[in-house]
Amino acid sequence: MHRFAKIALFLCLLQAAGSVSFSQLRNNSPYVENRINVEHTWFVLYDSNEAGFGWASEWTEETARMQADKTALLQWHFKDGSTAYTQQGKLIGDIGMFLPYLLTDESEKLKSIHGDPVQPLTLSNYPVKIELWMGATGGQAGFKPEILVDAVCLSEESIEYGYAYYFHDCAYSE
Repeated sequence: MHRFAKIALFLCLLQAAGSVSFSQLRNNSPYVENRINVEHTWFVLYDSNEAGFGWASEWTEETARMQADKTALLQWHFKDGSTAYTQQGKLIGDIGMFLPYLLTDESEKLKSIHGDPVQPLTLSNYPVKIELWMGATGGQAGFKPEILVDAVCLSEESIEYGYAYYFHDCAYSE
């Protein structure tokens, strides 16, 4: 019986070590800070009044480990003061294990705080700022921004149909 207890204890320790080491199996991140990638964050308004939105964010290994249960959210601020949201992936903890550290996505519509599709983009109402947040999403709760990570701005005085507009660091516009 003593021998079986040792084998059982060894198997339990092996299983515990395996799950801990699995959580540490990440690719190395080339990024030293969490931020919005301005080269891949854009929007375009077509003359049919349909829109396209693209976004990207960069993440560090430390954040992927320490904020594993959070979701990456982008809050789009429009000229008229309204806001809309997008989400990147399911959980920040997936970054580096299942996803690259540069997350990109695009959509024709954004979402309201409650998760309903919206498209507030017009020639006179366009995004002037985007904030990257860590938070939660899901169900009737919608989007819950909790920790502000970064912000980028747009300094255009107006927009035109068919052109892609890119953002820049907000410090440049102040």
